[in-house]
Amino acid sequence: MKRTGVLFLALPLLFILACGSSPAPASTVDPNLPEWLEELPPEDEIWGIGDAKLQNDSLARQTAGSRARREIATQLSVQVQGMLTDYAREAGTLNNPASLQLVENVGRELVNQNLSGAIPNAQKRTPDGKWW
Repeated sequence: MKRTGVLFLALPLLFILACGSSPAPASTVDPNLPEWLEELPPEDEIWGIGDAKLQNDSLARQTAGSRARREIATQLSVQVQGMLTDYAREAGTLNNPASLQLVENVGRELVNQNLSGAIPNAQKRTPDGKWW
């Protein structure tokens, strides 16, 4: 009879220990990303973020700046063109038909915008060699 009492006391204790808190998950922040990457611009500003990782540091920095300016221009004005191709073909004999169907969706964005006064307000070379 005493064994049953001890067993009933042990079960709640095991349950409480099993529900203990788990260790905190490891940080998922990538150290190769600039700290300002997830900031939002003020309502009266438009930001563009560009990045480039090339062998030539100077070219990588220029490319990152160009990509950021292109992102700003895209936010100001963009013309979107789309095309959908639907192709179907069937061939073969009466007892052995074969069919081929292809659907292709192609889209492209065209930007033609003159930017003046766009200057970098932050640049950073991360440890992995990428310019932001």
